[in-house]
Amino acid sequence: MKFPLSKFGVQNRSFSESYYNKFEWVEYSVSEDAIFCYACRIFGTGSVEPSFTSIGFRNWKKVSIL
Repeated sequence: MKFPLSKFGVQNRSFSESYYNKFEWVEYSVSEDAIFCYACRIFGTGSVEPSFTSIGFRNWKKVSIL
C-alpha cells in the first residue's frame, strides 16, 4: 500500500507498514494519515497522551525514537 508523503525539511516521509512489526500497539488511520495506540484508545484513561489517543501522531521523522 502507498501512503501519503509529508515534507520534513528537504525529505518526504510517510507511514511505513514496517511500523506494524516494530510497534505491536500501532493503529494507522487512513483518513487522518496518523498512528494511534490501539490499546490506549480502547482501554486508556483520560490521562493518556492525546497524540496517541485522539489527535494522532504523524511526525514520521521521529517514529524511530518512539
